[in-house]
Amino acid sequence: MNKEHYYVVIVGSGPAGLGVAEILKNDTLLSSHILILEKGNPLDQRICAVKEGKKCRSCKPCNIICGIGGAGPYTDGKICFYQQDLNELFSHSRETNNNDKEISQKIDSYLKRVQEIWSTHGAKDFKEIKMDERIEALKAKALKHGINYICYPVLHIGSDGAREVINNYIQDITSAGIKIETNSNVIAVEKSEDMFKITYKRNNIEMKKVTADFLILALGRSMQKPTYLRELFKNFNLTFKPKNLEIGCRIEVPYQIMNEVTEITFDPKFIMIAPTYQDYVRTFCTCHRGKVVVEETCVNGHIDRSKLTQNTNFAILVRWPLDNLILEDAMDYGTTIAKLALSQGKGKPIIQRLGDLKRGVPSTPDSIKKSYIKPTLRLGWQVTPGDIASCYPRRIIVDILEGIEILDKVIKGINNDQNLLYAPEIKPTCSIYLQNGVKTEIPNLYICGDFSGYTRGIAQAMVMGMVVGEDIINEVRQGFQLRFI
Repeated sequence: MNKEHYYVVIVGSGPAGLGVAEILKNDTLLSSHILILEKGNPLDQRICAVKEGKKCRSCKPCNIICGIGGAGPYTDGKICFYQQDLNELFSHSRETNNNDKEISQKIDSYLKRVQEIWSTHGAKDFKEIKMDERIEALKAKALKHGINYICYPVLHIGSDGAREVINNYIQDITSAGIKIETNSNVIAVEKSEDMFKITYKRNNIEMKKVTADFLILALGRSMQKPTYLRELFKNFNLTFKPKNLEIGCRIEVPYQIMNEVTEITFDPKFIMIAPTYQDYVRTFCTCHRGKVVVEETCVNGHIDRSKLTQNTNFAILVRWPLDNLILEDAMDYGTTIAKLALSQGKGKPIIQRLGDLKRGVPSTPDSIKKSYIKPTLRLGWQVTPGDIASCYPRRIIVDILEGIEILDKVIKGINNDQNLLYAPEIKPTCSIYLQNGVKTEIPNLYICGDFSGYTRGIAQAMVMGMVVGEDIINEVRQGFQLRFI
């Protein structure tokens, strides 16, 4: 076998890919024959003009969502140890036999390992949640208004601290013999003679091919795109199923409004049912004293602990079940809505005062400037005043406004007309049929992390990667014949 053969090829160096590497680096047989292919830049070259308050340069690939470490640690550096997001994954595992207690214990043990990994490599600010009187009081207040308030431990180091931790971690796995190639975009995957053939473009110029016994795709949520999925898997008969399409906005308020809640739990989540359409509405990714940023075509939130702002932002998302749609319909529908918003914004996201949305009028530069809230995205450069209702379905607008109104009963000031909304924030999710937790229908092909549709978040993606790593080691120990190198 030629020198371009590896026992394991991991595509993606985000939390899921690094979770696989965490397990395999300790296996002396495998560790020196592992290749990680990363589409984006090395850590020291992940420089974003937007994070410096400048105009987006439309880097290809985007330095916020692509590159060593993945999108999550670079954007917010907030690791949420939330068990529920892993329930579906572990309910498929033979080890837990779909027993709720065993599932909870298994998930908890993995999340503790993730916390230990991050802490060992430099993350120190772990905020453990203790059910004190303040949390119980907030839970009770939320329940009185039909809101489910969820809290959980959080490890937060900010995007600046995350870079240091990831750098330490990369040094750790490369010293074990694992090879990493950045600026390597995988464009084709085939399987023949019981091994995988991976074709990728290096530095956007050089075409390279490698083969592997095991292939792990840990591509991140940003690659859940119908055209990419169809092209990548055209040679495989994999079963996809749409799960949910979440459409919403990012709301920005003065940080003092959220203080009462963020002092209790760093990243609170609230789940509601909008009364008119009975749709599921949730808050997501609270960035206390952070800023709104643009990631490719959608908005997101970041916190830079060295540059705190006077605002707090979080996403408010409406979930649409997509069981009756085929994959292409579900994914393309979200893309179409995003394109409508960007068309109105002249290629940029839309910003609108909450009061203007309620009254059904578009925001203008003058109306935004009259607000006592200074937006963290610059008008004209990064965002365009407009009317979110002109590009979102009416049902979504009704759900968003009702969700904000309900939430205001628990957090006074959220429904203030001066608050700012940014759109689009869209999160489509499809899942790929897996066997026994992590195996696909193709032997030795694994799909993990947010790309799989089974996890949402840094800790959860890393856990799934670790499970994949353990499964590969078990396959080898049970007699799988690796190709001679």
